[in-house]
Amino acid sequence: MGQTQSPARSRWVLPVVLVGVVGLLAAIGMVVPKGQGGAADDGKLRIVCTFLPVYVFTQNVVGDIPDVDVQLLVDRDVGCPHSYSLTGRDLKLISRADLVVANGLGAEPFLSELLRSRRDLKIVTISDDCDLIGGETANAHAGCSHDHAAHEHKGCSHDHEGEQTKACPHDHGSDGHAGCTHDHHGGHENEKDARACCTHDHDHDHDSDVNPHTWVSPRQAARQVRTLAARLAEIDADRADVYRANAEAYAQRLEALAQRMEEAAKSFANRNIVTGHAAFDYLARDLGLNIVATLREIPGETGSAAEMAKLIDTVRATKPAAIFWEPPFGDKLAETIARETGTAVYPLNPFNTDAGLPEATTPEQKRRLYEDVMNQNLATLQRALGATPSPQD
Repeated sequence: MGQTQSPARSRWVLPVVLVGVVGLLAAIGMVVPKGQGGAADDGKLRIVCTFLPVYVFTQNVVGDIPDVDVQLLVDRDVGCPHSYSLTGRDLKLISRADLVVANGLGAEPFLSELLRSRRDLKIVTISDDCDLIGGETANAHAGCSHDHAAHEHKGCSHDHEGEQTKACPHDHGSDGHAGCTHDHHGGHENEKDARACCTHDHDHDHDSDVNPHTWVSPRQAARQVRTLAARLAEIDADRADVYRANAEAYAQRLEALAQRMEEAAKSFANRNIVTGHAAFDYLARDLGLNIVATLREIPGETGSAAEMAKLIDTVRATKPAAIFWEPPFGDKLAETIARETGTAVYPLNPFNTDAGLPEATTPEQKRRLYEDVMNQNLATLQRALGATPSPQD
């Protein structure tokens, strides 16, 4: 015969069970990210930007709007995000975000991983309206001779001995959905909407034929800023007018910067240059520069002796004004080619990172980082490429 539970025992068993259930629910709540069902509903718009140029552009578009929080995903001293691996801290940041702002065009391969971690995540790509360099032009400038399907990466401009790998512009591993502003869980209402909000080709990955370094051109950067404002206005209609006004003011500053650079370029005596990788193709197009060679096709490799000899022959034959490496990293390959050919070597910053720059402490200094770097680049180009001698009277 079973024992009968005493009234005293019954009085404490139920509270213990309830405490256990509450504890289990609390534990589940701690495990499941807040953002799994959307960001915290406190009226704030939480934006996460993939890397430095996207972050600076977004800061300018948002300006001083209250209750819009803008965070940076990839640390500002890392450099190009192509080979970046997401950390636990990154995923925690994304779990609380309403949307991610990205450059797109395969510059951030980790976007597909973000979508796996947050199926409801909105990703806004800002290069959708840019005048792209692609196909044969991009491949020629990039110096690419390998098979991208084999996941070979090209394009690093610094010495990889013990340093962070950076710079390949191609998305070799994304699932093709990195460039969307829609909810991937819910899908599209129609194919037209799908094409409108995505930067990828639904049939194949065409990003490998497009140079993603749009932001290095102030002209293209101005387009990106206006695109960003339009996307934010759609998502956050209550603040749409402020986004557009901030973006237009910033875009006009960028266009004025582009005009100054283009005017200065008219006096360049030698327009042939060598770059570390294809980061400067858009800027070269703006300024009428001819990229005669790039130093690297695959990060971490200096190439064979035959390839090195060919590169040296190319530099000797084309007589470029300068070989450019990307700060803050040193570049032994650039120094070697410069020494062998008697070519000058200079730093040129594609604004992947602000490492090595004076610290920006105020909001205004942070918003002007891109302009400051491009003005430095202009001064470097003027020094390196010289000026056309004035006609003799």
